[in-house]
Amino acid sequence: MSTESSKAVDDLITKQAIHEVLMRYCRGVDRVDAAQIASTFHPDGTIEFGELVLAGEEIGPTIAENAGFCQITTHMVGNEIVELHGDVAHSELYYLSSGVVDGEDGSSQLRTRAGRYVDTIERRAGEWRLKQRIVVQDWCHYQDLPAVPEGSGFRPGAQGAEDPLYALIGPPKALA
Repeated sequence: MSTESSKAVDDLITKQAIHEVLMRYCRGVDRVDAAQIASTFHPDGTIEFGELVLAGEEIGPTIAENAGFCQITTHMVGNEIVELHGDVAHSELYYLSSGVVDGEDGSSQLRTRAGRYVDTIERRAGEWRLKQRIVVQDWCHYQDLPAVPEGSGFRPGAQGAEDPLYALIGPPKALA
């Protein structure tokens, strides 16, 4: 294999490792798994939600606690570009997230957000993790959410260890 081909393969392997970090973050939020969220950041990492900036050990528990205020959350991610610069990478990842929240009148509402995660990711001791994440929100919309008809036949998702995922892979580390 040529040097150029070898570098291209190495870059693809690196980008896949980074992609998995980005996906683990989304899973951690959707399952309200503080340990999984925290595992995607370096100990000195930061995340910015507008005026709210979290750092280090407060990231996982704070995000999980806030996601827990929703009945359920779902992240869908799309356009992703990762630029490699040695042991530092910059990425932009578009997201569409939804959360079922309690409305002011006690009804369930669907909150849908669209935006981008703008990230600096670093490799330290061979492991890629987030150093800095800026959450950009391009828009947000609330709408009434009707109840799921009985007998729909689908197994519902859940936050935490009750989600069907954990029957397959085992309980989250924090709950094991």
